[in-house]
Amino acid sequence: MHRKPADGIETLARGGKGIVTGVVDGVTGVFMKPIDGAREEGVEGFFKGMGKGVVGLVTRPASGVIDFASGSFDAVMRQVVIGLSTVW
Repeated sequence: MHRKPADGIETLARGGKGIVTGVVDGVTGVFMKPIDGAREEGVEGFFKGMGKGVVGLVTRPASGVIDFASGSFDAVMRQVVIGLSTVW
């Protein structure tokens, strides 16, 4: 997964997967973080986990969108470089 995408389609597919994964992780975190916190620290851990879950609900999808935009920008830049190299 650390290799560069072969083309623009693969870049978009990876970016879409990142967005979906971020949303799924964010939503499941709202439920799982309080449970994990309660197991570890009791009532106080439950509320800490609730806070972490709510923060993750916003940050994980946002991270996926940023990764998608970054990957798309890289793909565009690669195409521009390829296009310029064929002109020169």
